[in-house]
Amino acid sequence: MELTILLLLVGVTQACIRLPNEPSKVPPTNSTTDNKKDKIYLFATEGNWKPYTFQDETSGDSVGFFHDLIAAVCSHCDKKCDTVFIDDHLDKCFNQEELTSSGLMDRHFDACVGWVPIRDILNILNFTSPFLSVDKSRMFTRPGSGVSSVMDIPGKSIGFRQFWFMDKYCARRNGFQVADSDVLEIRIEDGWQDVIQALNEEKVDVVVIPEGTSGTESLVPIGDAFECAEVGYGLIHRKDVQMSWFGECLRDNNRKTGMFQSLCNHWGVDNCFNIGTM
Repeated sequence: MELTILLLLVGVTQACIRLPNEPSKVPPTNSTTDNKKDKIYLFATEGNWKPYTFQDETSGDSVGFFHDLIAAVCSHCDKKCDTVFIDDHLDKCFNQEELTSSGLMDRHFDACVGWVPIRDILNILNFTSPFLSVDKSRMFTRPGSGVSSVMDIPGKSIGFRQFWFMDKYCARRNGFQVADSDVLEIRIEDGWQDVIQALNEEKVDVVVIPEGTSGTESLVPIGDAFECAEVGYGLIHRKDVQMSWFGECLRDNNRKTGMFQSLCNHWGVDNCFNIGTM
């Protein structure tokens, strides 16, 4: 009798501690939004960079080479795409001073067009699909400024286009002595002409702009031209968004239709890569 009671107690104890069956394991779903078939890819474009992207004076629309390129590439690969106009707020794509990218990280858009892969960007974002070469940078001054060589630059005011990669960090990497107190970040409304105007109006003593920019003919170059980017203009985007399809579709479309070179010719863009060799 005692043995029977003992066996019954053991059975009850085992029943009490028996764990429920594990739920069936369901393969994890990929929640990344760019894998959805109805995904709309949003490309940020600025407003003061003719002929690449600018605001039409009549319609107010953002137009240019980048817009036509995005439309052609997305159509070729049956992707849903649109653009987000950020005007001169380039810091929404990347702010090197603060190392932030509010527009991309807050998912206001998926990619920014016309950016280069500098080191600080690659620490935060991904880069893909270079399709335009980058001009070298050059320091210029105005006649009579008292600046005749790079030795005269320390202590002089230097103007840079705000939120552009041809900045004080690039100048320092290339051996120029640039103190923060001497830097003026120039917010633009008319592209590089605003930077040149700041120099001519004596708001700064020296400016850094792309070599060969229109309007520099009467200015005085200082030193040699220098590199601020080793790779061409392409896309920067969040690391969780797959954008390699853009370059693949661009190359495939151009091989089949010659679309890319046609757009380069149409907009007078002379720094297009020969993407057939990419």
